[in-house]
Amino acid sequence: MLNKTGLFKSREKTLFIVDLIILCFTILVAGCRKDGIINQKANSYPTVILVVWDGVRTQDIIDSKGMLDSSKVPFLASLANKTNSFFTTKFFHEGYTYTMAGHLALLTGRHIPIKNDVSANSPVPTLLHKLIAFKTIPTEKVWLVATKRKICSLNICSDSACSDISQPSGMCGLYGVWGPMDRRTFHAAINVVQNYKPVFLLVSFASPDVMAHTGNYDGYIKAIKQVDQYTSQLYSVVSTLYSDSVLFVITTDHGRHSYDYAGHGDRCPGCTGLFLILNEPLRKNEINAFWGTAPSITHKDIYCTMLKWLRLQDNICT
Repeated sequence: MLNKTGLFKSREKTLFIVDLIILCFTILVAGCRKDGIINQKANSYPTVILVVWDGVRTQDIIDSKGMLDSSKVPFLASLANKTNSFFTTKFFHEGYTYTMAGHLALLTGRHIPIKNDVSANSPVPTLLHKLIAFKTIPTEKVWLVATKRKICSLNICSDSACSDISQPSGMCGLYGVWGPMDRRTFHAAINVVQNYKPVFLLVSFASPDVMAHTGNYDGYIKAIKQVDQYTSQLYSVVSTLYSDSVLFVITTDHGRHSYDYAGHGDRCPGCTGLFLILNEPLRKNEINAFWGTAPSITHKDIYCTMLKWLRLQDNICT
C-alpha cells in the first residue's frame, strides 16, 4: 500500500530494516556462507523453482472466460501468456486437501495421509532427498523456504532409505510481527537464490490460506495480490541469475470449499480443482505436446516432470 505520510514512510523503513536484521540473523544461524552474493550466472545444471500459493481457490483468480484475472494476478496472467508457458485449471487433487498432504504430494507424487502439523515428517524420500542422494548435490543447494513452520518438517524423512541422506536445507516459520505476513519469506527466498543458487527451491507463501481462514474475503484477495507481486519479483531475480535451465512451477497445495471459501479439506470441486503454471525454456507447442492433450493433470504428473527435468528417476514415473 502506498504510504501517504512521512510517519508511515518512517514506520515502513523501520520495519524493513527490522525484517532484514532478523532475516540475516536467521540465515547466519542456519549456517550462511561467508563468501557473499555470487554475481555470476548459475551453472547450467537443471534447476526447479516450485512456488506454492497456500490455499488459493481457482475460481477466485480466474475470470468468466476461465482465464487468469489480470486485475487480481497480473503477473500470473502475463506469465501464462508467454510462449514458453503452460497454464491449466485441469490440475486435480486426488488426495487429502490439507497443507501438509498437499505439499508432500507435490514433492513425492503420492497421496499419503499425514498429520497436518509440525510432527508430520515425510514417510518416504522426497524429491529433495533424491537430489542429495543420487546427484550428490550439497544440502545448501536444496531448499524449503516457507511462511508456515510445519513445512520444513518434510525435510525429515522417516523411511530407512533416508538414514544415510543428509537433511535438506530449510528456513520456515517466518511469520512477520508487522506488515504483510509473507514478506520475510519473500526476502528469505531471494537471499537463498542469491547466495546459494539452489538446484531445487520450494517457496511456500501462507497468507492467502491464513486470511481465508479468518473469514476475511477482501483480506484473502489482497493476500493473493501480494503473493502475485512476490512471485513476480522472485521470477525476475531468478531470471537474471540463472541460465535458461530453470523450470518454474507455480501452483497451490489445495483449494477451498466451493460453498464456503473460509475452509477446505474435503472432496468438493473447490478443494480439488487446482491451477498450475509451468514455465520452461521450450516453445509452447513442445509443452502442449506433453501436457495439452491430457484430460487432467495429477500430482504424479508434476512430480515426474520435475524429476525428469532434474535427471532423476522414480519407479512411479515409469
